[in-house]
Amino acid sequence: TMANLGLIYNYVGGLTTYNPTNRTDLPHEGCSGYSIGQLLTVVQSGLIERLAPDVVLLEIGINDIGQNINPAISQINFSQLLLEIITRKPLVRLIVMSIVVGSGYMNLPGMAARIQNLNNMEVNASIMQGQKGGCINYIPAPNLPDSWFSDGVHPNTMGYQQKALAWATWLHTIYG
Repeated sequence: TMANLGLIYNYVGGLTTYNPTNRTDLPHEGCSGYSIGQLLTVVQSGLIERLAPDVVLLEIGINDIGQNINPAISQINFSQLLLEIITRKPLVRLIVMSIVVGSGYMNLPGMAARIQNLNNMEVNASIMQGQKGGCINYIPAPNLPDSWFSDGVHPNTMGYQQKALAWATWLHTIYG
């Protein structure tokens, strides 16, 4: 998708995902199942210095809700995570995407409000850290139909493609 927009890129990370389109393994540092606090610990252990990314694409927080972590703790951890990233690599461009889930998950008692509160907290923290000198952008996740979720929380291939298009479009806006 980014190549179609004329963007030159090189993924970095210690994990790989097979891309059947061009038969390559794409490196990444996706931390499946991690809470914000767990990712903060990984960043504090030197991840940013080791990978030296120019751009960080960040979508995190749904696992905090699933693990029933106190929202105040999630807020503190998220603000600290942003600060750690921009302190460890001051010129990094950090792009934060809002959380998106299917309606089956959103319809659970209190879930819509929890996700909205989490997204609002992430917007506010991104703005505050950006005002302190970090190069941080916050983008809304695309609206995905329920058929583009494999389990109500995780997108299927079509859902991930739409999220990738949202990232790529934003990157093209910045760098294109």
